[in-house]
Amino acid sequence: MSTNILTVQEELERNKSLSTVDLSKSILDGAFNDAVSHILFFAKPESWKSDTETLIEELAKSFPSAGNASKAAVLNFLLRLAIDLKSNLTGWYLADKLSPGEADSVSAAALSALKSLEGDSAAEPVMAYLLEDDTLRLKAEGLDEAAASKEASELCSSTLSSYAEKMISLVNSGNMEKIALAAQKKDSMTVLGNDYGDFLLYAMRLGFSFQTTNPPLVKMAWDGKPAVWKNRFAMSKKSYNLKTSSSEEQVMHMTMEVVGYSAALIRPVFLTTGGKLGYVCYQVSPMNHNNAAAMIAELEAVYTGFQERFGGEPNISFKIPGTAAGLEAAKVLSPKGYSFTVTLSFAAFQTLEFGKVLNAGSALFNAVVVMNGRLAFPVRDELLAADVPGAEKAAEYAGVEVCRKIYRKMYSPSSEGGLGIAKSKVKIMNASLRIYGQEIPDIAEIWGSPSITVFPNVRRAYDAISRDFNDMTVEKSTPADAMKVLQKSEIFRQAWWVEGDDADLKPAKQLTLDAANTDAVVAWQPIAETLKAFIQTYQDTAELGKTLA
Repeated sequence: MSTNILTVQEELERNKSLSTVDLSKSILDGAFNDAVSHILFFAKPESWKSDTETLIEELAKSFPSAGNASKAAVLNFLLRLAIDLKSNLTGWYLADKLSPGEADSVSAAALSALKSLEGDSAAEPVMAYLLEDDTLRLKAEGLDEAAASKEASELCSSTLSSYAEKMISLVNSGNMEKIALAAQKKDSMTVLGNDYGDFLLYAMRLGFSFQTTNPPLVKMAWDGKPAVWKNRFAMSKKSYNLKTSSSEEQVMHMTMEVVGYSAALIRPVFLTTGGKLGYVCYQVSPMNHNNAAAMIAELEAVYTGFQERFGGEPNISFKIPGTAAGLEAAKVLSPKGYSFTVTLSFAAFQTLEFGKVLNAGSALFNAVVVMNGRLAFPVRDELLAADVPGAEKAAEYAGVEVCRKIYRKMYSPSSEGGLGIAKSKVKIMNASLRIYGQEIPDIAEIWGSPSITVFPNVRRAYDAISRDFNDMTVEKSTPADAMKVLQKSEIFRQAWWVEGDDADLKPAKQLTLDAANTDAVVAWQPIAETLKAFIQTYQDTAELGKTLA
């Protein structure tokens, strides 16, 4: 392993030392994403406007004599810059460093240059990629093939500059964009994540600050763009001399490719926030959910691989299962600075124990997940099977109420019976959100929970109508009538009850993370059903990996 691993501060200072006016060659060589990131996150504010406008002018002059690949890179650079400077991406660094109107002026300059160059034939493959990518994004947002194709075609119906103007309007029009902006300005306690393996740039434009993945989401990314990922994987395998002698190593490296691509894209947020945000999740093999030693071996290999890839501290939060073995792995690696996000997690008995361990670690970002929807549905089905009136409506609050309970116990001071953990050190992360008609209580009822990761289809549904938000609904009480119904569910009580609660509400079979209770925890319905899905998709990815020579 290379010993030249930079600290977050060292890497930040190195990026800031680069000159904007010297980016022309790297853009022509294809590194347009890196160039945009430099301008958005690292460029010198005192000469930002003039330097960036000079760069745009130089690119326009060199465009006619450039090759097709370089021309496409220039068009992509101008397109990204025009859109990104009118999005929430400016909120991380530029917003408080530039004079009013400077970012808008440079966006307009990029758009003007794009208009002057987009008649070239090099624009055709750029637009073709946008059409394919937006069609896939819209399908991930829940549209069927025909509707996604129609909406994407409308976005890509004219020129690249027209596309930029439509995208600027789109990313500035929804509820999520306003909420993410509030978090950037510290007016909101909740940061937002993209719960998918792709389309992170779109979410970043809205102001999202992390990305979560799992085996199904990684597989979805591969299935959406198989040729793209196969090519990226082949290049990485050659560059890093990856060993894929087993199916486990193959899946590990396929997952690293999906995660690493997104981690590179959001890494500037990680550097700018000093490692507090800007993470992408890598989930360990679900096959090893009860094997701490195997988890640790995989985590160490992946951590080292990402150190090599980035030349610095990985902006990776490792997803480990909320099992006794996962807790043991966290105890070993959390003191070494590994960031963890605890998945297969539904309950106070899991999150509070992990919270204690992660709080004692040295990582700046950790999260304990509440998989809202994957808890709500088993609770609902249990109540319906028992013919409990009001089951469906009450079950919508199952994940919400468990989140509220964990929030109180985790963040309240010890004098009030809590753990006194800092929200900035260990975040509750609400995931697996569900849509109930127009209502999405998994979002609306838990504002103030430190982080929420959102599927593209849930994000679209939340943006579909105008909504207000109260940033601290997580501190409200769940309606009494819903609580009465929920308390009739053994699954809910197992997720919600902790020592010190009313003994009458104690579940018939209490679950804990004691090693002796391992089999019962893994067999618990929310975990068993989710783990089964994770393992199946992991195995499907292993089969896909056999096609990658």
